[in-house]
Amino acid sequence: MDGQPDGRAWVVLNLNSRRARRPGVSAEIERALLRHGVQVQVHHVTRPGEGARIARSAAEAGVPTVVAAGGDGTVNEVVQGLVGTQTALGVIPLGTGNALANNLGLAEGDIEGACKAIAAGNSQWLDVGLANSRYFVTMAGVGLDAQVVLDLSARSKTLLGKFAFAVRFPGTLFRQRPWRFRLRISGDQAVQVEEQLWAVAVCNMALYTWRLQFTPQARPDDGLLDVVAFPHRSRLALLAAVGRAFVNNQAPDDYQIMRWQAAEVVIEASPAAPWQVAGDVMGTTPVTIRACPRSIRVLKPAGSAVA
Repeated sequence: MDGQPDGRAWVVLNLNSRRARRPGVSAEIERALLRHGVQVQVHHVTRPGEGARIARSAAEAGVPTVVAAGGDGTVNEVVQGLVGTQTALGVIPLGTGNALANNLGLAEGDIEGACKAIAAGNSQWLDVGLANSRYFVTMAGVGLDAQVVLDLSARSKTLLGKFAFAVRFPGTLFRQRPWRFRLRISGDQAVQVEEQLWAVAVCNMALYTWRLQFTPQARPDDGLLDVVAFPHRSRLALLAAVGRAFVNNQAPDDYQIMRWQAAEVVIEASPAAPWQVAGDVMGTTPVTIRACPRSIRVLKPAGSAVA
């Protein structure tokens, strides 16, 4: 569906996002949207849950667009309130991580370009994943990557931005032991896996996060999620594989990663492993993750190759 039924939008601006702390950002967003013919209300948020509540209220009021202005966490909060509604999700990437924006082809910090895409109204229905009771559009991770998120300090994210994850990864890897995972995968075929793994990633899009692609073949509108597992190899082998993938901006091709497509995957681990959605740790295993086909409408730039 292209074109907005009317020119209204609510903006959820996360004041904790890195680029949102700059003075005047709220007014800049409002001016840019008004310049493109969008009548806007800007809602400032600082605490978890506020974005979801505002998005849900907007959908119930028939507002055609809710814009997440922040990083991955802000987007994910807004997603919680929009799944299953007709209200579209717009994105202004202002955070440390901007995975959905990167998948959509939106430049980080480009308020004018993002507002232009929002006003144009080019949209696409996308699948979402549901991890226990938490929705996501881009990815969920269980094991090592979630542990990295737990080990990150707010100060390091502020000082280093997206590089904080890359800097923290080796330290977490070399103090962490792999988990004994059990996976039950439902899709075209039923698969059960039980072995030592470093991590399991469940992806809805090609880019897992900035400069890392674990599932370049993933399509966010095929009704399935792409599951990848990193088997237990030496720490140096994993570090080298991820490092090459990061530098080359492509999927690791030499680590014997295990891959499946799934309508649902049940993940258990011993000991219990942390799991995260879009960079926010939500708990520990077990976690059940399933695909919810075409459950959210996302605004994208013209010509975006998201699917």
